Amino acid sequence: MDVGKCNDRYFINGMGLGYDAQVAFENYEAENSREVKEGGKSKYWKHILKTLVTYKERDMRVTHGDQVSNTKTFLNTIANGRRLAGGFQLTPRAIANDGLLDICMISQLSLPARIKELLRVIKQKHTENEVVNYFSTDKIIFEFDNEVPAHLDGEMYFESRFEVSVIPRQLKTIYNPQGNHYFEIEK
Repeated sequence: MDVGKCNDRYFINGMGLGYDAQVAFENYEAENSREVKEGGKSKYWKHILKTLVTYKERDMRVTHGDQVSNTKTFLNTIANGRRLAGGFQLTPRAIANDGLLDICMISQLSLPARIKELLRVIKQKHTENEVVNYFSTDKIIFEFDNEVPAHLDGEMYFESRFEVSVIPRQLKTIYNPQGNHYFEIEK
């Protein structure tokens, strides 16, 4: 399967910049503080809901091919896999060995629009919405004025520039060819 590379780090499933990275950061900080320990998903959902209300989109520059845009987005997911951020299918068309990363960028949103879009993500109805820019690529660059949190397969990483690319077919994996998988099958 493919491997993603962000600067000098690697990821197998995916990475996020924006809202989902902030949720991961809030969860990380809570786990490393004196906060009362709660169980698994309920703790994660607490951070999802809190961050949904408090998250502030940041100015960024995105370079994709010969296109450069200055924008603010709510969420940026870059993935080989389909499920990220606690099981959400943010990149439902991703194929793990096609030599491309699937990108899901959701525009800056008001709180009611955030809730509406989160419900669309849960129902896997978000990719055709006008606030979502969904595409595949082998390289993309995100640049911010200051360091921001990102997560690579759930691990926190802080930087101001994220050069993300794919390294095709770098991992040999075992899977059930008759099962529910997301690989191109070689015949």
